[in-house]
Amino acid sequence: MCQTWEDVIWANLNGLLENEMNRIDNTSSIISIASFELASSKDFLLERGDPRIFFHQIQSTILQNNTSNLIEEMHKMLVLNRSHSAFYISEEYKLEALRFISTLILFGRQYLDWEEDEKSTAIVAYYTEMSSRLENFRPLTIAAYASRLPETEQTNIYSQFLEGFIGDKEEMSILILLGKQYNLEMKKILKQTSYSLINKAIAQSSQIQKTKHFQTEDGKMEEPFMDTFQLAMDWLMLDKAFWLDALNAANYIIRFFMGIRHLYFAKKILNMIPMEIELFVSRMPDVDQNLSEYRSHKRLLNIFELQKPWNLLIQSAPHNTDSTNDIRKTAKWRKEIELFNTINCYISLQLLFQKIQKRVGR
Repeated sequence: MCQTWEDVIWANLNGLLENEMNRIDNTSSIISIASFELASSKDFLLERGDPRIFFHQIQSTILQNNTSNLIEEMHKMLVLNRSHSAFYISEEYKLEALRFISTLILFGRQYLDWEEDEKSTAIVAYYTEMSSRLENFRPLTIAAYASRLPETEQTNIYSQFLEGFIGDKEEMSILILLGKQYNLEMKKILKQTSYSLINKAIAQSSQIQKTKHFQTEDGKMEEPFMDTFQLAMDWLMLDKAFWLDALNAANYIIRFFMGIRHLYFAKKILNMIPMEIELFVSRMPDVDQNLSEYRSHKRLLNIFELQKPWNLLIQSAPHNTDSTNDIRKTAKWRKEIELFNTINCYISLQLLFQKIQKRVGR
């Protein structure tokens, strides 16, 4: 006599197996509803929320060829957290249930011709998101499951994971390598991660007001947003494949700071880019515009940096007399002038400086 759910189901399956082997294209339930009801009645001895009841419900739904209903109910229970779902499992087992159903979905897509749909994708995406949380941290799981998702969801999930990751550069590099091993769209992912952090840093720097004149010196203000900018740049500088993107990101941030006339912060961004990256990018094809903008930023910021000491040097010109002391002072002063690469160079820089001020001031 059948004592458990398994006993009833397998008794029916064994009886029908021979007939069904020649009916591979059959799409209807191979066990009667009455048999499923009888099998379910055997679970009355189990406590409500027992994971065995939950898995019996899943198996019954699959055997009845009703996977669309299964996905619908799993989405309600596990993603939307609705208590009135036809399925139920205790809260302590929900993460395991989410892991199981996510794996089942991927298996079904791979081997059972299950179609991708919005709700099944949402379930897998939710599981990968849960796996990125500190208490459930599973980087390998995130990469593996993300690789099975459509490109947009894949990019969003892994990008959000990287953005929230806290670790050193070696660990960050491992996560990039892991994404590559699972054939994730790492170029899109890292760009999305970086620019999301950049926009977050810009929002953090909202207390900085646009000024009338260019600020070239440290305002002695707290700069937590610079750490966010640094993290955004780090994600693009850890791998040579993304160094051009790092240069473009630097240009983007520098334009922002120049727009609000805080050149001190723009220079900090410039200093984040090692010369090695600039030289590497310069050997790449079709980068003239990107590189030209970056080098123009360098020259421009250097001009502003030299402006104040140049003015002080001009103002310190010694009196033009015939005394030996004044002659010595004049000779010394002229040597200092030569460090700025001749008066004619200065005049050219002044003209450029004035043009830039007018252009930015528009």
